[in-house]
Amino acid sequence: MKNPNGYGSVYKLTGKRRKPFIATKTANLEGGKQKRVVIGYYETRAEANMALAEYNRNPFDLNLNKTTFYQVYEKMIKQTNEVLSEKTLKAKKSLIKTFEPIYNIPIKEVKLLHLQEIINSLTCSYGTIYLKKSLCSQIFQFAMKMELVDKNYADLVDINKKNEKVVERIIFTEKEIEKLWELTELQEAEMVLVMIYTGMRIGELINLKIKDINIKERYCIGGSKTEAGKGRAIPISNKIMGIFEKYINLDRTYLFETPMKKKIQYNNWRELKFMTLMKIIGTKHTVHDCRHTFATMVSKTSASKTSIKKIIGHKSFETTEKVYIHSNIGDLRKVVDEL
Repeated sequence: MKNPNGYGSVYKLTGKRRKPFIATKTANLEGGKQKRVVIGYYETRAEANMALAEYNRNPFDLNLNKTTFYQVYEKMIKQTNEVLSEKTLKAKKSLIKTFEPIYNIPIKEVKLLHLQEIINSLTCSYGTIYLKKSLCSQIFQFAMKMELVDKNYADLVDINKKNEKVVERIIFTEKEIEKLWELTELQEAEMVLVMIYTGMRIGELINLKIKDINIKERYCIGGSKTEAGKGRAIPISNKIMGIFEKYINLDRTYLFETPMKKKIQYNNWRELKFMTLMKIIGTKHTVHDCRHTFATMVSKTSASKTSIKKIIGHKSFETTEKVYIHSNIGDLRKVVDEL
């Protein structure tokens, strides 16, 4: 059935889209001109018709020259709150308060200068400022979809990195490492020792599979995060060979698993295992301190800079060196055996 004149329309866009149905309404612009403006995009025709009906019951300003920054935010949240968690909605409500000075300014008139001044006035952490900028960018992106603006000024805002929080890295002391060796009946203590003596990140370790370990030649294939780190040969020090041998022949996929033979989840492991372990040995460390400890220890050996970078995975090198590792794994083993 055709909608009445002035009611608006719903139709389906071409191509593969997550939300292919669009609801539109004709807005009256200054000077007597008219322009069809998007109310929103939807997964089904029924949702689009409901949105159009809701607009006609409770219309908001579709005038390109009058729709304010905060009105765009409200519309964006209204269209997406069905897929946002309560926690996420609460966070967005907190973040949007930063932009209160421009709430009532038509978004078409909000420029980079407005946004940069607001960001420059903030004294919170770099991470929090980044989240505020990200929300602003989402608002502008939504406004672009509604054809209210043609540029996302939020993406051009600079964040002063002086607010970036610097995490102090503290290496494990010899005494702390000795305590870890005394607690090797705990798998979490063994995992920490493996990270300390290999330089692996926790994500690399919990993803290390039995099939990628060569006990005979004392190395494993692992790595993540950077191109230099992926698929690299990681030598196994004689000091931790016993830990590898303990698990290598067990019926499991990963070197370290949960008691139920499931893959370890980092957040659970950190909160329930690592933090408790740190209390047991009477110290405070981040998980990444293990890798920092390795880098510090290996820098004191006779290893060349090239060997160190290859082990840690901080610099890319030729594919042949990654694949044909037998030519230099012996040199890398000598490095970790000096630890």
